[in-house]
Amino acid sequence: IGCYIAAANRAMPGGGSPALNDVNFMTVNTCRTHCRNLGFAYAGMQVRHECWCDNSYDSHGAGSGCQLGCVGGDNNYCGSDWRLSVYHT
Repeated sequence: IGCYIAAANRAMPGGGSPALNDVNFMTVNTCRTHCRNLGFAYAGMQVRHECWCDNSYDSHGAGSGCQLGCVGGDNNYCGSDWRLSVYHT
């Protein structure tokens, strides 16, 4: 979907904080599946390995700089510092 701003008051707090965090093997597909299984419409990747879920994602507005690759190496973008790469689940 795109790159969106994250903040301390989370843009995607659903599923916990973060919903899933794997510093070694996280991929976009892992996050999407996890969020879908929790019943959320969107999955957000932040700082290469944090997975966030919710039914909305743009409370802090669009951003830029979501250029970090996922630690799981699936050739997708996994956000950046205080930036979420957002995907449909």
